Amino acid sequence: MHMIQTWSPGYIDDTELGVQGPRYKIIPFIEKEMKERSQGLDSLIFDIDEQISHLVHEIEDKIDDWTNQIDDRIDELRKRSIMFTSERENALWKKERDWSLGLVVGDIEENLTQWIMDEKYIFLYGGNDIKWVREFTSKLREVSYKTRQCMELIYVAKNEKVRARIVVEKMSHVLQSPYDAWRFWTRLQSALVSRINYLNASNWYGDECDDEIAKGFKKLLGYECKGKTMKEWALLSKEQNVAVCGHGTKMLRVINEFKSWKEDLAFKSFDQAFKDYYNKTLHTSSSSNCHSCCAFEYPITLKRIPTKEKCPECFHDMQKLVTFTCYHGDN
Repeated sequence: MHMIQTWSPGYIDDTELGVQGPRYKIIPFIEKEMKERSQGLDSLIFDIDEQISHLVHEIEDKIDDWTNQIDDRIDELRKRSIMFTSERENALWKKERDWSLGLVVGDIEENLTQWIMDEKYIFLYGGNDIKWVREFTSKLREVSYKTRQCMELIYVAKNEKVRARIVVEKMSHVLQSPYDAWRFWTRLQSALVSRINYLNASNWYGDECDDEIAKGFKKLLGYECKGKTMKEWALLSKEQNVAVCGHGTKMLRVINEFKSWKEDLAFKSFDQAFKDYYNKTLHTSSSSNCHSCCAFEYPITLKRIPTKEKCPECFHDMQKLVTFTCYHGDN
């Protein structure tokens, strides 16, 4: 199930799963070969060209029938979910080497595909404080106007009250429905499980695992997990590249202090300048009062769960708890 949640049908049903190459490329070659072999026979067998044409059409039909049979067998395999195997999972992860916006959103939000193609700066954000949301979206619009950079914002958190206010006040884009929000976070959880399975199979996962993709999933999931104390967060991406993902208070501070780093835009891209100033705020005394941190849950179905985990926000060791959750018999 975690593979079905992680990989869209388009990802699984790629062009590698089928008969490759132009179907009729071989037909002209066969026809040419047969005519060369029967050269001069037209004076004895007047319908030789028709016979060759008939033979070529028979071969063409047999190739079509064989190709269709293969495609039908592949469709049957898809219907029985045999595509979702550990071997297939490993093959898919070998194609994904970097933490990217595509891995974060999958096929959840259609607008993102166009925004990426348009090379816009994309902010995903979440929070339970509507005042922070208002200030964050307002200040970001000001920066966008001043820098003349195309920026898109989308609220992806689970808080329905905040989401409703954003829609009413037209502050930014939101996921279309509560189901879309559930799907977004469920898919992220499944993607992390899938990534851990891959790392386990490769003997790369453990307490000291430094995998960029797994760390990225954990950080986002830690922002919205039950038990977390962080109220708001934001992620900045340019095309597929995730530039920075962090605490909402610090992200807002970077925006509010735009005058302090706007000169950097003369020789840096917006995302790089933003990232550099954000990292700078992590080491200043004025940001030391931001102690809101993450919580994180591992599904018990994992073969191996680390004995210790560091907070993706403050990097201190996290407290380990065992939670029993009633699910009322639901699958």
